[in-house]
Amino acid sequence: MPARDTDPPLVRVLLERSASAVRLPQPGRAYWVRHDGTGSWLWGPLEIAVAAAGTKYWQAGAWSDHDNAAAAARKIREGFGAGADVREEVMANGLTRVRVGWTANAPEDPVSELEALGFAGAFSAPAAGVLRISGADRGLVTSAAEIVIEPAGDWPVAVGWRRYRGRLRARAIGGEALVINELNMESYLLGVVPVEMGPSQFPELGALKAQAVAARTYAVAHLGDHANEGWDLCDTPACQVYSGAGAEHRLSNRAVEETAGLVAVYEGKPIDAMYTSTCGGHTENSAELFSGRAQPYLAGVPCAWDRPLLLTGTLGDGGWVGQTAFSAAVARETLGLAPGADPMAVLARVEAAGVTTQLLNPVDADSFAYSLLAAVGIDPPSGIAPTGSDVGRLIFLTDLYKAPLDPPTDGLGGDWPAAA
Repeated sequence: MPARDTDPPLVRVLLERSASAVRLPQPGRAYWVRHDGTGSWLWGPLEIAVAAAGTKYWQAGAWSDHDNAAAAARKIREGFGAGADVREEVMANGLTRVRVGWTANAPEDPVSELEALGFAGAFSAPAAGVLRISGADRGLVTSAAEIVIEPAGDWPVAVGWRRYRGRLRARAIGGEALVINELNMESYLLGVVPVEMGPSQFPELGALKAQAVAARTYAVAHLGDHANEGWDLCDTPACQVYSGAGAEHRLSNRAVEETAGLVAVYEGKPIDAMYTSTCGGHTENSAELFSGRAQPYLAGVPCAWDRPLLLTGTLGDGGWVGQTAFSAAVARETLGLAPGADPMAVLARVEAAGVTTQLLNPVDADSFAYSLLAAVGIDPPSGIAPTGSDVGRLIFLTDLYKAPLDPPTDGLGGDWPAAA
């Protein structure tokens, strides 16, 4: 694999969490498999599965002083008796964590029981199991520790039907096998940007650069979020979508490369760069949706292709009287007008099609739909749309004739009223 794909800074992405076997299907490919301080070669295809499920544990805390950790362990043993399996484990960062599981007489709510003993912040810890990786020619590796899989060669490694840059890490937690892709942050973004903002649908380098900065910032801000399970981000919309090397595109690759290392910050820290692919006319304040993620920069804003255009008439100074959610940019494009066309040009274009502007005031859904369609030379036959003068009929007609329309912001009433 190319060295740049495993150069720091690294990100670990959860690809699979499965109770069934996970396949690395490339036949004959060599993999250097490391675990417990040893290594061996396996040849593909590989199969990763849980050989034995682990025991569930709860963590009481972690201490820098080993004597304090030992005292905590004694207190737990005394509090729970012989049925408690209490473990003191020194971690890589030098802290000693104390965990407890039960071989018999487990309490219904271990966290509450630990808190009652004085261990505030106790939590359920992942249950490490035993992982088995089998390859061709009866090659086999088993380990209760994390296993690192280094693919030989400079081409991406396949997991299932997708291909990924970098290396893989695998571990057993409970009865599930976790397969994690570890790779360079910029290499990771090559597989994020094109699936979060498709360069074919949005072939604008500037927009893709903004998406690259947002995706990089989100990733940096959430490094270590799932360190207890050995990964940072998932590959789904629950984090941000990551589809690996097979999703890469020349234009989005360029956007990532030209913004390399760039993140958005607030008060010196990377922002929580939540974003969405879909907007119903206005985004929401983060505090209304995620109580623990309220930020002053995550405030709701209107989101239309362009500012709304008023279609119901003009005042003497040329200003609009009423307003609809049909965006100005889309109206100009649909009506064949030059960019920057003023409001009167829109009404004149509609009138030239033989439709009186009075039909647009008030903005009745049927009238507006027929006015717009007539303006572009379409005379929809009767009986093709649902009955009733409502926005549902308007949406049906405009969708049928591929006339893009921003959604109304005031609901689905019989008229389509002014919208901010």
